Amino acid sequence: MNTYTMRDNKRYKVIKVIEGFICLLSYLITFLIVQYFFNILIIKSEYKVFYLMLTPVLVYTLNKTLAKIILDFTIPITAITFGLFYFFINAVIIKLVGLILHSKVDLISFWKIFLLSILISSINLLIELVLIKPFVRRMKQ
Repeated sequence: MNTYTMRDNKRYKVIKVIEGFICLLSYLITFLIVQYFFNILIIKSEYKVFYLMLTPVLVYTLNKTLAKIILDFTIPITAITFGLFYFFINAVIIKLVGLILHSKVDLISFWKIFLLSILISSINLLIELVLIKPFVRRMKQ
């Protein structure tokens, strides 16, 4: 491998890390906004800030891993519902995070979780179009 392709490979990895960080930050901002307005999470610990930060990290991680697998199995349902089933998958992932952190974090209701999944998808789409794609285009030049 010559020096030029190694440099491009390193640059690609840096772009992917920054892109992942921006997505994770958007999840965090979304959770903070929704928590402020709708009070979805009840944190039963003295480390409220830690668990408020940990919850979006877990949701992001599960959305990047487990949600992709679930989506592969539910493609027909997602196609029939014109993609609206994807919000349900996000809500299930958020509920799963609530089960993982059940002793410290309590999620109020499924409909508020469903609202959170719609807001996460909307805000992440907006952030991807406004921040991530222009950044990646600029870095590739």
